[in-house]
Amino acid sequence: MDRYITTSKGCAFPALFFLLLAQNVHPLVISDGNERDVCDTEQCKVQADKIKNMMNTKADPCNNFFEYACGGWVAKNPVPKGYDSFSQFSLVQKRTDTILKELLEAPITENDRDAFKKLKKYFKACLNEEHLEKADMAGPWSWIEKLGGMILFGDGDDEDFVLESFLANSKIRYVDFWGVVSSPIVDLGVHVDQKDIDRHVITINQPGLIMSSALHYVSRDFAASREKYKYLVKELLTFIWKYRDEMKEDDTFEGIHVDDMVNMVFNLEKDLSQILQPPSERYRLEDLYTPMNLSDAATMLSSDFDWFKYVQEVFNKAHITVTDSTPVVSFGTKYLSSMMAVLSRYPNSVIQTYVVIYNVMSNLELLSKEYRNLASAYPLPRVDVCTSKASAIMPRPMGALYAEKMFSGESKREIIEMQRRVTAEVITSVTAATWADDATKKYITDILSNMTAQVGYPDEIVDKINPRLDEELAGVEIEEDSYFKAQFDLYEIELLHMLRKIERTTNPDEWVMGAADVDAYYNNLRSTMVFPAAVLQPPFYDANRPTSMTFGAVGAIVGWMLTSTITDSGTKGWTSHSREKFKNIESCFANLYSSFYYEIAEMFLNGNSTLVGNMNDNGGLRHAYSAYTKWAEENEDEFFLPGLENITPEKLFFLSYAQMWCETETIHSAKSSIATGYTTPGLFRTEGAIRNLDDFGRIFECEQGLDKLFPSEDEVCIVA
Repeated sequence: MDRYITTSKGCAFPALFFLLLAQNVHPLVISDGNERDVCDTEQCKVQADKIKNMMNTKADPCNNFFEYACGGWVAKNPVPKGYDSFSQFSLVQKRTDTILKELLEAPITENDRDAFKKLKKYFKACLNEEHLEKADMAGPWSWIEKLGGMILFGDGDDEDFVLESFLANSKIRYVDFWGVVSSPIVDLGVHVDQKDIDRHVITINQPGLIMSSALHYVSRDFAASREKYKYLVKELLTFIWKYRDEMKEDDTFEGIHVDDMVNMVFNLEKDLSQILQPPSERYRLEDLYTPMNLSDAATMLSSDFDWFKYVQEVFNKAHITVTDSTPVVSFGTKYLSSMMAVLSRYPNSVIQTYVVIYNVMSNLELLSKEYRNLASAYPLPRVDVCTSKASAIMPRPMGALYAEKMFSGESKREIIEMQRRVTAEVITSVTAATWADDATKKYITDILSNMTAQVGYPDEIVDKINPRLDEELAGVEIEEDSYFKAQFDLYEIELLHMLRKIERTTNPDEWVMGAADVDAYYNNLRSTMVFPAAVLQPPFYDANRPTSMTFGAVGAIVGWMLTSTITDSGTKGWTSHSREKFKNIESCFANLYSSFYYEIAEMFLNGNSTLVGNMNDNGGLRHAYSAYTKWAEENEDEFFLPGLENITPEKLFFLSYAQMWCETETIHSAKSSIATGYTTPGLFRTEGAIRNLDDFGRIFECEQGLDKLFPSEDEVCIVA
């Protein structure tokens, strides 16, 4: 399983900084009587201004460090219209999108490789709103007809409806990266086998929902979300019914009122949501891994669903034959065993309508403006939407364009060096851990010692001689007046690429993220950390920063990934003794984070849902700081920044860490982030980690046991 920093996420190392600035430093004696070497270059002044502008120095760092580090940023960055939240990652994404837009808007030339030409044509087709207005519902309806139409409109008999065939036909795409589920009711994919990383295996899983979590369907906190959901479904159903001239003046068809169908569709998904396993039960995939042959699915999953028929008809799209002995792995057995009990309560016409609505809502940008704008009162500019869509549907060509223009390669050396230093600290900590016996320590340290890093981009995407980038899009013809067709042709390529993996061995160098994506991830199956080119920019990476800040940002991210070898992938090779003792560590973190009250949401966090990420944050910060102190012992004292002479390098380390997580969000977003349980809000990613590191309290001269962020030793949680 891949773990992402956001699902969220110093001078150069280090001599270059000193060589450039040595003649631009002057000693300054300040109020504590100590002499400081202060850098007065323009670059240092810029860095200092950035830090000061983000801070609220009136806040007490010992009790409200997030406000101290990010108060100025939060005041200057309210949530923009059209957004639910806004963060440092959002700013970096906007900066990246500006670059991507320039690349996409550049004229197509003879020198452009074929993949680049198609990428730019796709972008232009997406911008062609006149075509979308003329097409109206014609494009989406052509897709509905491919599914066999709708029973409600007399397209086929209810008795002839075959659920397995319908769901197989409705699987129109697959997106591996963010875990985007491409089809409702059942999710089928092809992934690297968790138990045999040299082969791919068919996986069956529980689906995603139109709304974010099961709580959205039942909790009064999300009553407004439910009303919006029903409003959207009604508008789209009315759109579809009227397009077929099947809707009467009283908003009915064949005696069914549109409001009744909306309620049935909503209730169907609500009932499905209640049998989904919550995130708190799904944070470690090895516990969900249930292998079987395809013939066993009838007894191990829902017996009244023909799993063989469903899987075969999906793979028919790629002309691949499965057999009774084809290996399958379920990661959603609890849900998949219960889904037919829910579906059996609803008419086929309702199930079919739900699937159609699910897919139409996933593709609103393909509709005319009236319906594209239903989802938001403040829709984003079309050019922003099209930039995002181009990057999502063709991540490798987009990554290649970005890497060629923006990636210098210097950061690669520094990431590798950072990995070496932080890895040494994690190994030292694991070796000293009291919860792990010798066999478990060896298992973990062997993984750490063999950890690799992929930085920037896969080499093949910028190799103009290598034809793979162009071959991946072979057969796709894109014209400016065929956006809908282009989108679904690309969906098909995406799906076929995934299905055909079942016939190939795995590629250890394959990236599941594009070089233009603003994030980083850890692939625990390959023990590989991946830093795409786009994430290696301020505030995460900046070659002109003091080294302490590099450790506080990139070092903490590296440490996050290294800690994943303990929290996420390690337990399968541990002894039972170590496994049992580590449960105490997990309970400490789960209870601690569940005690955090998020005032914006008026809710407590769920420390079980975000357990792994929280432990990684803590381990990442701890080991990055330890690595920095070792570096500082080996090198000359760092320079201070102008106007920040009272901010020591150690304090800059913690400021750099905290300022990665500066964010603002709406009440709805705050509630949703807790309900979905994917990531912890930035406030608690910051303060949850620093309060468990006593070096923070010592450096900021806090009072232990009295100040919130310098608790007594018995209130501290430590991974290793």
